[in-house]
Order: sequence, then C-alpha cells, then structure tokens
Amino acid sequence: MSTAEPVRKSAVDNHGSQRSPEPAPAQLPMSEHKSEPSPAHYKGFVAGVFSGIAKLTVGHPFDTIKVRLQTSDKTRFKGPLDCLLQTVRNEGVRGLYKGATPPLVGWMFMDSLYVEIRFVFS
Repeated sequence: MSTAEPVRKSAVDNHGSQRSPEPAPAQLPMSEHKSEPSPAHYKGFVAGVFSGIAKLTVGHPFDTIKVRLQTSDKTRFKGPLDCLLQTVRNEGVRGLYKGATPPLVGWMFMDSLYVEIRFVFS
C-alpha cells in the first residue's frame, strides 16, 4: 500500500491507547525555497510608491484649498474657485502643494506596503 504522503508510525499516548498515524510534515524541494525576493516583489514596491505619488498629485491641491477656506476669514475668499485662483495667482502652482512632503512620504510608504502585502498573501 503506497500513499502520496509519508506517514509517521503510530504513537501511544499516556493512557496506553494507540493514536492514529500522523502525517509527516511536508518538505519543500530545494528548488522551492526562496532565499532572495523575486523581481515581482520590487515591481510591487515600486508600483506602491508611484500610487502614493499619484494620490498626492491629484488630491493635495483639494486639501490645500479646503484647509485655506476653513482657516481664513470668511471675507477673504468668495468660494473654492476664488481660493484656487488667488492661490495660483499669488504663489503659483507650487502654492497648492505646500506641506505636501509628509503626506507624500506617508502615502508612498503605505501604498508600497499594501501592494507588497497583497502580493505576498495572494
């Protein structure tokens, strides 16, 4: 009788009764052991970094306008479009990205980990 899995010999427990045979732990062939990360791991990390950059590029100007409207006098801006136009006129497009570095680092880190974790556990 040959089986696909190796089987350990039956063991006797403390009460003298015999237990059923336990399957031996599965052994991976040497070719399946992973000692170095594959290029797919790096691709996932890089994809996560660029995902964070894309989120910040699109979303941060909206956040800047929202914060300026919330923290300024009600008479300074007539609305979000006026706030956007005044910001670009007075500070240029770079004014929309003031304070963008901490969220950029955070988004890049979180998205790269998220993509990597999804890759590892899928």
